[in-house]
Amino acid sequence: MTNATTRIPWARLFAEGAAIVISILLAFAIDAWWDGRLERGTERRLIANLQADFAKTLADLERVIAVNERSRDAARTLLANTGPGPADMPAARFDSLLALLYVDATFDPSNGTLLSLLSSEGLGAISSPDLRTLLSSWAQEAENAERVEEAKLQHWADQLAPYLTAAVPMRTTIDNLTPTEKIGASRFPFTPAAVLGDVRFESVVANRLLWTDITIFRLREAQKLVEEIVAALDGVAAS
Repeated sequence: MTNATTRIPWARLFAEGAAIVISILLAFAIDAWWDGRLERGTERRLIANLQADFAKTLADLERVIAVNERSRDAARTLLANTGPGPADMPAARFDSLLALLYVDATFDPSNGTLLSLLSSEGLGAISSPDLRTLLSSWAQEAENAERVEEAKLQHWADQLAPYLTAAVPMRTTIDNLTPTEKIGASRFPFTPAAVLGDVRFESVVANRLLWTDITIFRLREAQKLVEEIVAALDGVAAS
């Protein structure tokens, strides 16, 4: 009997096995590349939306700070004219200062994209750790600014508005503030010296100035952080 020897084609088997392994690894690499591209595309859309939101927030901060600075300057001017036997300020000048003191503005941040991000995949969708740190600190900074604004508004409701309503013919001031149909100036006789010489007026305006200064400080701190976030967003978008 003759024994037949079967030769195993090791070279071909190794080649075929290598081809299979390479094809699997290549498929994984393509999937990873595609997933990475999708993630980069998602991040770029998020960055663009965050850029738009924080640009609006920065513009709103600038608007509200400007209103508060005008109110602060009006309060300082009024306080410079209070005291016993004050010089009589022209009524038109007094009314214009009082209007600046009376008008308020509140900060309205555009947080839509950030809140949506935090409620879904979280900040992990952002690749930059520095940007993630800045974004994570924004909520607290915005809350600080809004809390101070609320306290200032409460002072307006509790002290400033009641005093002015009782001591000053507010019809004239309101008429100056009304952008539409005018109601006409008050017919009650009034001279600014009547309140500029009243210590209660001085105290109310001083408290208003205090809260306005605190508000400006907090808004400027928020403004600094937003400017940092905008710069970081621009850096990620350009990379």
